Amino acid sequence: MVVCQKPVFFNNTETALINPILIVEVLSKSTEAYDRGEKFRKYRTLPSLCEYVLISTERQLVETFYRPSEHHLWQFFAYAPPQEFVTLQSIGVDVSLYAIYQQTNVAP
Repeated sequence: MVVCQKPVFFNNTETALINPILIVEVLSKSTEAYDRGEKFRKYRTLPSLCEYVLISTERQLVETFYRPSEHHLWQFFAYAPPQEFVTLQSIGVDVSLYAIYQQTNVAP
């Protein structure tokens, strides 16, 4: 998670941050459907959230959902080899697919 403002927590507990601009999920077989569906639906209610990133553990694939502001539609981007970089638009950073998947056994 990335927060650019002072962190704000739900019910003043430090277990639920409610003002992230970027959330990254590493998918697993058991949680992938929930991460793509219900969890993302809940995250979309956060006005601050600009980008949601899903990292596959089945193959080298990174998917991003980006909205420039609260009042814009979500845009979808998929990154897989031979692409070299994943663009995280919310924080202005490019991350190499190699860096994401190095030290894993995930095939391209």
